[in-house]
Amino acid sequence: MTTITTLIIACCLSTAQITLTAATIYDIESTYYALAHCEQCYESNPVQRQLFKSSRPIVYAANLALNSTLLFLPKDAQPIAQYILAASHLLAGTLNLRFVF
Repeated sequence: MTTITTLIIACCLSTAQITLTAATIYDIESTYYALAHCEQCYESNPVQRQLFKSSRPIVYAANLALNSTLLFLPKDAQPIAQYILAASHLLAGTLNLRFVF
Protein backbone atom coordinates (compact mmCIF):
# COMPACT_ATOMS: atom_id res chain seq x y z
CA MET A 1 0.00 0.00 0.00
CA THR A 2 1.39 3.40 -0.87
CA THR A 3 1.94 6.11 1.68
CA ILE A 4 -0.67 8.34 0.05
CA THR A 5 -3.27 5.55 0.15
CA THR A 6 -2.46 4.93 3.81
CA LEU A 7 -2.85 8.63 4.62
CA ILE A 8 -6.17 8.83 2.79
CA ILE A 9 -7.49 5.80 4.68
CA ALA A 10 -6.24 7.11 8.03
CA CYS A 11 -7.84 10.52 7.43
CA CYS A 12 -11.22 9.06 6.52
CA LEU A 13 -11.55 6.36 9.19
CA SER A 14 -11.96 6.76 12.92
CA THR A 15 -9.74 4.96 15.40
CA ALA A 16 -12.64 2.61 16.17
CA GLN A 17 -13.06 1.75 12.49
CA ILE A 18 -9.34 1.11 12.02
CA THR A 19 -9.27 -1.04 15.18
CA LEU A 20 -12.28 -3.05 14.01
CA THR A 21 -10.80 -3.60 10.55
CA ALA A 22 -7.43 -4.70 11.96
CA ALA A 23 -9.10 -7.04 14.46
CA THR A 24 -11.23 -8.56 11.69
CA ILE A 25 -8.13 -9.20 9.57
CA TYR A 26 -6.38 -10.76 12.58
CA ASP A 27 -9.36 -13.06 13.20
CA ILE A 28 -9.63 -14.15 9.56
CA GLU A 29 -5.90 -14.73 9.07
CA SER A 30 -5.48 -16.56 12.39
CA THR A 31 -8.38 -18.83 11.39
CA TYR A 32 -6.71 -19.63 8.06
CA TYR A 33 -3.41 -20.21 9.88
CA ALA A 34 -4.99 -22.54 12.43
CA LEU A 35 -6.85 -24.49 9.74
CA ALA A 36 -3.62 -24.92 7.78
CA HIS A 37 -1.48 -26.00 10.75
CA CYS A 38 -3.83 -28.03 12.91
CA GLU A 39 -5.34 -31.22 11.49
CA GLN A 40 -8.17 -31.56 14.01
CA CYS A 41 -9.10 -27.84 13.99
CA TYR A 42 -12.23 -26.55 12.29
CA GLU A 43 -14.31 -23.39 12.21
CA SER A 44 -16.99 -23.84 14.89
CA ASN A 45 -19.33 -21.14 13.55
CA PRO A 46 -21.50 -22.94 10.94
CA VAL A 47 -21.99 -19.83 8.80
CA GLN A 48 -18.30 -18.94 8.82
CA ARG A 49 -17.41 -22.59 8.20
CA GLN A 50 -19.19 -22.43 4.84
CA LEU A 51 -17.43 -19.17 4.00
CA PHE A 52 -14.00 -20.57 4.84
CA LYS A 53 -14.64 -23.44 2.43
CA SER A 54 -14.99 -20.85 -0.34
CA SER A 55 -12.32 -18.25 -1.13
CA ARG A 56 -10.45 -15.70 0.96
CA PRO A 57 -12.01 -12.69 -0.84
CA ILE A 58 -15.50 -13.99 -0.03
CA VAL A 59 -14.58 -14.36 3.65
CA TYR A 60 -13.25 -10.80 3.74
CA ALA A 61 -16.25 -9.41 1.86
CA ALA A 62 -18.74 -11.12 4.18
CA ASN A 63 -16.97 -10.08 7.39
CA LEU A 64 -16.36 -6.49 6.35
CA ALA A 65 -19.96 -6.22 5.14
CA LEU A 66 -21.10 -7.40 8.57
CA ASN A 67 -18.83 -4.81 10.20
CA SER A 68 -20.28 -2.06 8.02
CA THR A 69 -23.80 -2.72 9.35
CA LEU A 70 -22.67 -0.90 12.50
CA LEU A 71 -22.77 2.31 10.47
CA PHE A 72 -26.56 2.16 10.71
CA LEU A 73 -26.37 2.71 14.47
CA PRO A 74 -26.68 6.22 15.88
CA LYS A 75 -23.41 8.15 15.51
CA ASP A 76 -22.71 8.24 19.26
CA ALA A 77 -23.17 4.45 19.59
CA GLN A 78 -20.97 3.49 16.62
CA PRO A 79 -17.54 3.68 18.30
CA ILE A 80 -18.68 1.65 21.30
CA ALA A 81 -20.20 -1.05 19.09
CA GLN A 82 -17.10 -1.08 16.87
CA TYR A 83 -14.78 -1.55 19.86
CA ILE A 84 -17.00 -4.34 21.24
CA LEU A 85 -16.99 -6.17 17.90
CA ALA A 86 -13.23 -5.57 17.58
CA ALA A 87 -12.74 -7.14 21.02
CA SER A 88 -14.72 -10.20 19.94
CA HIS A 89 -12.55 -10.53 16.81
CA LEU A 90 -9.39 -10.18 18.90
CA LEU A 91 -10.60 -12.84 21.31
CA ALA A 92 -11.56 -15.19 18.46
CA GLY A 93 -8.24 -14.65 16.70
CA THR A 94 -6.31 -15.34 19.88
CA LEU A 95 -8.34 -18.47 20.58
CA ASN A 96 -7.64 -19.66 17.03
CA LEU A 97 -3.91 -19.60 17.72
CA ARG A 98 -4.05 -21.50 21.01
CA PHE A 99 -4.24 -24.75 19.03
CA VAL A 100 -1.22 -23.97 16.88
CA PHE A 101 1.43 -22.72 19.33
